[in-house]
Amino acid sequence: MNYKDVMSGRMFWDNVTVGGYTVDLQATRVVKKGIGYGKPDRYGIPLRSFELKSYDNVLVAGKNIGAEIKAYGSARIIPTTALAGETMGILLGREWKQGHKRLSELTPGDFRRIHRYLKKDYDIRIDQ
Repeated sequence: MNYKDVMSGRMFWDNVTVGGYTVDLQATRVVKKGIGYGKPDRYGIPLRSFELKSYDNVLVAGKNIGAEIKAYGSARIIPTTALAGETMGILLGREWKQGHKRLSELTPGDFRRIHRYLKKDYDIRIDQ
């Protein structure tokens, strides 16, 4: 995920959460007050941002998200990654029970179905 994805409000076919917090880089010893880079509207964060490249069906938790530094400045926010964790837990439980599909096997069609049951059964809306 990159800064352009965040600022353009990009939605992905495999969204597992939606972000929208201000893009900022926190203060350091050198940059005493941090740096702000803008206020995005809603944008999606795809499942693949939480997958480890070399491992099948392994997801990272919390603020460990695959994103460029500026995109991470917004995506790292706890409510955003907490929703991703909740969504991925539901997804893993249901998809494995119903079809024994690995994450890498999920298709855009699967995610249309997944987004429907997340909305209907859990009131989680991450597809738009």
